[in-house]
Amino acid sequence: MMIWTAAHCLYDPNTGVWNTNFMFSPAYDYGNNPFGTFSYYQAIVSTSYTGSNRHAYDFGSVVFFRSGIISGNYVGDVVGWLGVMTSYDPTTIYYSNFGYPNNFNSGGERRHWCNSNFGSRDTNFNPNPIAIGCDSKYGGSGGPWIKDFGTNNYVTSVQSYIYDGSIPEVIYGPYFGSEAWSLYQNAISIRPPF
Repeated sequence: MMIWTAAHCLYDPNTGVWNTNFMFSPAYDYGNNPFGTFSYYQAIVSTSYTGSNRHAYDFGSVVFFRSGIISGNYVGDVVGWLGVMTSYDPTTIYYSNFGYPNNFNSGGERRHWCNSNFGSRDTNFNPNPIAIGCDSKYGGSGGPWIKDFGTNNYVTSVQSYIYDGSIPEVIYGPYFGSEAWSLYQNAISIRPPF
């Protein structure tokens, strides 16, 4: 019923303006929507996603109407569900990051993924975001970081930002702590009309 994404894909804290025209097409590939398309009902971000520390809370959620290839289904009914992991030790996780970046001559039309062990923490923000090795750049924002993809399948973060040019092939995502858990509990309580 809900998906994780980067808060900056949903809301601009500088202007206070929400983006409003979201669609989700699971496994989208060059115009092919094998599982149909879901329209958004409501988007939410952390209340701490503000000011100069916003990278630490650059996560949000989108709740969708029922739709897809079989009308009346939630996203998870069609493609399955991922769990969420919060307040974990990030150094022990093998991450798989998925997204639609623009830097692979696909114009954001083809899914790209990276697999990586923990890299480091970005001490410029608190709580310290996580760094992993990945060549995904702009356009990949909001893509999930999944723990042990294929076996455990827990979302642990989302792609948030890069340091363009100064640290190549490294991407950063917010640490999912108690604030991410609260946002998740809020999101799963939202029930769009049928």
